[in-house]
Order: sequence, then structure tokens, then C-alpha cells
Amino acid sequence: MRFFLLPVLLLLTGASPERSSPVGTLGSVRYTLGSASSANQSPDSELLSLSGGAAEFLAPLNSFSELDRLAFLSHSATNLCGSIDYFPLGYTLAETQTHAPSYLSTELYFPALSSLITAVDLDQMNQTLATLTALPSRFHRHSTGQNAGAAVKQIWASKLNTTLPSTFSLAEITHVSTPQKSVVATLPGDSEETVILGSHLDTINSEEGIEGLSPGADDDGSGVAILTEILRIVEANGLRFHRRIELHAYAAEEIGLVGSRELAVQYKREGKAIAGMLQFDMAYYSQPADLGRLFFLENYTSLDLTRNAIRLTKRYIGDVYDRGVLPLFAASDHRSWWEQGYPALFPFENPTADNPSIHTAKDTILQFDDGLRMKRMVQLGLLFLSYQAGLKTLDAEAPAEVEKLRTTKVAKDLFLNLEGARDSYTLSASTPATAAYLEICRIENAGDFRCLGPRLKLTKGVSLSGRNVFAAKLSFAGGEKYRVEAFDASDTLIARRHISLEIKDLPRAQPAGE
Repeated sequence: MRFFLLPVLLLLTGASPERSSPVGTLGSVRYTLGSASSANQSPDSELLSLSGGAAEFLAPLNSFSELDRLAFLSHSATNLCGSIDYFPLGYTLAETQTHAPSYLSTELYFPALSSLITAVDLDQMNQTLATLTALPSRFHRHSTGQNAGAAVKQIWASKLNTTLPSTFSLAEITHVSTPQKSVVATLPGDSEETVILGSHLDTINSEEGIEGLSPGADDDGSGVAILTEILRIVEANGLRFHRRIELHAYAAEEIGLVGSRELAVQYKREGKAIAGMLQFDMAYYSQPADLGRLFFLENYTSLDLTRNAIRLTKRYIGDVYDRGVLPLFAASDHRSWWEQGYPALFPFENPTADNPSIHTAKDTILQFDDGLRMKRMVQLGLLFLSYQAGLKTLDAEAPAEVEKLRTTKVAKDLFLNLEGARDSYTLSASTPATAAYLEICRIENAGDFRCLGPRLKLTKGVSLSGRNVFAAKLSFAGGEKYRVEAFDASDTLIARRHISLEIKDLPRAQPAGE
């Protein structure tokens, strides 16, 4: 899942106009070798970077067999998934990131959800993993891997509650760049706005090639098992949502996000409204010192979705999370959606102590612990759906919970200063000394506790007179309302201010004598 991608992103976005990406008949491939020597290089490769003894290249791609060859070389050279990346012809990045407010504010509390998330059953997930890992390999070109999508579809079909008037529909998705198929489960909502939960169904054995055993229990059988358990609980309880729900199991992630990238580009081309994407990839392995904690990663993710996920985790699951960053521009399938401008969220294992057995025949359930992290991932997924997509059974309780929130007193101990003109402003703020994070987002009014635009983080600077100072360069529009919030190191809200901006042009000075 780890990607050395910054140079390639610059090329794709045109940030380096003096350089052009080498393009073949199938597009371009970014790959990694153990050194910069010419051995094993793809024809017409360009050296992008040297890091830690590994050399990163960009080359034109003219055959998918070459993509597979480079995938195994890259994994062997780095022992990092994602050391290869495939960009099909015409691939471009979104110029801006979209934002979709949660259907319900994550500051609201619903006792019914505390009860719902106790339904998570680890035995059910282990059964899913047993079925998946019984396949010799799920590599996208292995004889059994090519049919892994059908296996996932069959598992999901067994969880459907056919007594309900409506249920998930299941479909295998055919791709251009791989014989393996993705699987999509769709639950209609009141609108076409869609909330996506993702995982990937393929595996790779970087040591033994296409025919090597590749059980992929953690990477990413665990993600598929999480989605299966969420589907089971939704169906068993007849849960229905205001927004459309889709569960995705992607093909060919291990050779460069192939399945998710095709789907994300297709959805963007069709103008589909994505109200949030949550990826599950590697969730079962945990060293004893981790105690099953969830790590919310900052790579290619939405600050607002991360803030919401932290609130939900603290409220319903406990103080069992940390923030994290995967090295070397790492990511999973959520990056495909982020690159198309959609908001994404990615909880993970400990990024500094993740599973050492991935991409080998040893990635089996024998490497796992008590499954506490995996259960918490399912709980987070259910909570994410309930708030982001709007669980309908919460409609009756929501107004009273909103009123409670409006009457809750929060300190206003923030002193704000705005300087600048037109589209270039600097917002600075003096906060209590305990403030660790200061964030701002556009709102509709002070009584709506959701962000209508992207949440932005101010940078912490010097401390003056026992207070912290934060600042950021921002763009504001007149007549808009904003909420500024300060959180301490434990993510407890300690201060909040609402501001309304009225921006006026000063009259021009008149020349003397006129």
C-alpha cells in the first residue's frame, strides 16, 4: 500500500511543465528497483528519485505482462506494497477537493448506536477469512485470483436478508486493465448521494511470483471481512439510510490501485456525488503494545472526515485511537477517490509497526491477535454510515439531540485577527495554552454543527504570554459564516467561536484637486 508518488503527482498535475510523463500505448508505470542500475529497468525509464537505497522510475507502459513483471520486482526491492503504480492513458487529477457534510452532526449522541455496535461478531469475520484464504492466491492474474470477485460476491449474497422489501444488489465489475473483477454492493437511499466503504480483494506474493501461495489474510482479507460483517449487521437489523450506500471490494490494488482507479474515474466522469469514502485495508494484525488502537492516517484523507471519525471513536468506542502518517507517500484505494476530488478516510494498523508478513505465504490468520482492532473497525464503519449517510431510525431522536447541543455551553476563549485583502487573507488566533489543534470550516448558521465546506487546519506557531498562537493563509468570501474550534491534545473541544464576514472595498483616494 505504500507509494513514492510525489514526483509523479507533479507530472500529472502539470506542476513541472518542463517535464512530460513518458507515455506508452497503455499509459505510464511508476516502479521501484533496489538500485539505479540498468538491470531490470523497463525500456525508456526516467529516474525520478533515490531514497534509502531504492530507485524510483517512471516509464511508458506497452503491455500488462510488463506491469506484472515490474510489480514483483518492485515489491521484492522494497518489501512495500505500492512500490509500483499504474496510470492509464489520459489519467488526470482533480483540481479541487469536494466536500459533503455529514447527514447528521457527529456531535450528536444516539444511545441506540451504542447498542447497535455491540452486534459485531468476530467469529463471523473469521469465517469470511477462512473462505478467502482457502484460495491458493487472489493475485489478479492467478487462475483462482481471476475468480476472486465471484467468491466475494457469493459470500456477500449469503448475508442478504431476502425477507426485506429492499436489500443490497450485488454486481461484479469488469475492468479494462485486469481480468479480475471488483464487487459492488448497493443499497439505495432517498438520494443519489453515495457513501462508499471500500477494501481490496486481491493479493500478491512478492517472493514467489504469480504461482506462489498468497492467502492475504490481513492484506486485505481483513478489509473484505469488515465489509461483510457490516453488510450482515445492516441486513440483520433492516437498517436503511437517507443516502445511497455502496460497499466496494476492489480488483488489482496490489499492482497500482487498478480497480479502484477505474471506478473512481468512471464515477467522476458520470458526475456522481460521493458523500465520503472510507477504506479498510489491513486491520487485524496488532502488536501487544498497540492494544487494538485505530490509527487515522493523514495521507490523502479529508480533515473533516478524520475529525468526525475521532469524535465517533471517542464517544462510542473509547480513547483507543492515534493519528499517523504512512511513510513515502503511502496509501490504499482511498487515494483513487481522493485524486478525483472526493473526501476520503483511512483508519489503519500501527503505521510504524504494521504486519511484516504481508505479501508472503505467511499472511494467514495465525499471525493475528484477539481481533479487537478488527471489531473496532466494524464499529467505526457502522457509526460512519449512521452519521454520514443518515440512519433513518435516528430521525425521531435527532431534533431533541440538536436542541441539547445548541444549549451546551462551550468556552469562547479565542481571539481572532484577520488581515489581507480580496482572496488573500491571514487568519491568526490566540488560544488557551492547552490547545493542540485549531480548525475552521464554513457553516450555514451557528445552530448547524456540520461543516458546509472543507475543514482547514491552522498552523501552531509561537507561544506568547501563556497562550498559543495559530495562523494560516485562507481565502474568504463576504457574507459567509465560519466556525473556529480549538481542541486539546486528547481531541476534547475546549473553545469555539462563530464568525460572520462582511468584506467591503475601501473607497479609492481621490487625487488632489478633484
